[in-house]
Amino acid sequence: MPLVVERALHVAAPAERALAVLADPASTAFTAGEPGGFGFVVPGTPAGAVGERRVVVHPDPWSSALIAAVADVVDVVPGRRVVVLPRGAGRPLRRTMTAEPTGPDSCVLRVALDAFAPASGIALMQETLGPELEHALAAVAHHLGVGPPPAPPHESVVLRNIRKDDERRAWRSAGVPRVTVRVHASVDVAAPPLRAWLAVLDARHDHWWQHDPDAVAFTVPGTPSGQVGELRCVVAHGSSGLEATFAETVAVDEGAAFVTRDRGFFAGVRTTWVEPATGGTRVTREAVLDLLDGSPEAHARQTAALGRGLDALVRHLTA
Repeated sequence: MPLVVERALHVAAPAERALAVLADPASTAFTAGEPGGFGFVVPGTPAGAVGERRVVVHPDPWSSALIAAVADVVDVVPGRRVVVLPRGAGRPLRRTMTAEPTGPDSCVLRVALDAFAPASGIALMQETLGPELEHALAAVAHHLGVGPPPAPPHESVVLRNIRKDDERRAWRSAGVPRVTVRVHASVDVAAPPLRAWLAVLDARHDHWWQHDPDAVAFTVPGTPSGQVGELRCVVAHGSSGLEATFAETVAVDEGAAFVTRDRGFFAGVRTTWVEPATGGTRVTREAVLDLLDGSPEAHARQTAALGRGLDALVRHLTA
């Protein structure tokens, strides 16, 4: 049956300004009430307009994993309404954010979540989601300088139980034996080493290693492209709809090698070397992964991913 959770707050700020803060994915840093959360617009999509694709990220409290949700802006009335639709699997909670002017310098700021859910779960979802919306609105008002700091988010019984289950699952996962899988592949290409280096260092080419032909890759805005501390993101179709995965650049030997560390639930370190070779350049890539499955089939899948990326590199450099 339909589920609607809505909260509103009178804010002493112009409607356009208040909505701009509420609807900005970067506001996740203070509206979510979770330390380390952040959001950004996927580069190349139209910020603030229909077609904008956004990613909202929350660090997993028991690991170094970054948990991300991908959503699209599907409706905009400038200065008055922004509607965002999640692109994951399951029952997407559409978020509608509106600002209704009550004067030149005041408005009613409103957030509504709607979806379809089993009747038995409606009350529990109301209990969980309502306080989160209240916290977000209060955080926006405080950010605008027209309200007190928001109280810590109310943690409902449902949310506490979910987090306890997550914690137990995390501990069980940590105790499951992992298998270290090491794969590597190399290719010689008729291109200068500098050109090959710039191609593999560019995070926009990380989609080369993906099965999904529609995958896109980029450096997360605000992180240093091609340098230590860069956060590299790939948005691709997975088992849960559109998914965003991350890797952090942890070492760079300029012109020769760089190393990234996966920021998912499974450890992974990937190293790429570039060196002069007869007639051009040799590029070598190695992945060291901790997986639950160390079978020959798993090894073959990872090796195939390396081959896909290197084949794409050759096409890029010889086109």
